[in-house]
Amino acid sequence: MSARASRIDRNAALRAFVLDHIERHSLSAISALITLNFPPDLWVSRSSLSDWWQKNRHLHQKPATDSDT
Repeated sequence: MSARASRIDRNAALRAFVLDHIERHSLSAISALITLNFPPDLWVSRSSLSDWWQKNRHLHQKPATDSDT
């Protein structure tokens, strides 16, 4: 039995939206923003965002630059 991909993984626009907001907003705020910008079939809860981010953050973190040190 294979696990179904998350709603965020299945929709490129939703994933891009989450990644664009993840560093600046709380998960609750992102969930609320999603309800304002996407149809109900793409809405995700704060806990779903948290689960997705915990599994995927290592894939999306920006590398450190010289100015970060």
